[in-house]
Amino acid sequence: FGGVQKHFSEVFSELVPSGKGSLILEKSNDVEDENTNSNSYASGESGDEESRVENSMGSPSQDIATTISPNTPRVKSFIGISVKVTFAGELESTQTSALSGGQKTLVALALIFAIQRCDPAPFYLFDEIDQALDSTHRNAVASLIDRQSHSKERPAQFICSTFSPELVEVADRHFG
Repeated sequence: FGGVQKHFSEVFSELVPSGKGSLILEKSNDVEDENTNSNSYASGESGDEESRVENSMGSPSQDIATTISPNTPRVKSFIGISVKVTFAGELESTQTSALSGGQKTLVALALIFAIQRCDPAPFYLFDEIDQALDSTHRNAVASLIDRQSHSKERPAQFICSTFSPELVEVADRHFG
């Protein structure tokens, strides 16, 4: 989660330079009694004092982890991930239902590319991912795909269907 969270913020900034995005790890309200001997820790490891939980709202450059002590109640389970994003001139949103179609597309693509940077697949198949985007954001997506496909560390093949010229212009091959 920590790696995907870090990359999500980076990718979102690449796609929306005037925006900011982060992932939040949602926890259940149930906590374990401190005397309970359970192995449900944030890191998924056995309960030693050095287990750490990343703060989901900090930036990767800051030391924002907190150490779990033996007296700290431990979260029983993580129930999901939520997204917190801001776009230029708009309020912060954690409700994806409040976003436009293009904004939802950018959030979804940022998540896919963040996962790709952590655990790359050999290829990705995208069907009209740029349909709901304006030309500025289509160019940002095209540039990101171009960079990722030619990355020395995590190259991948991107197969895209599109009716827009921005993705075609950066393609190594295209069929019409």
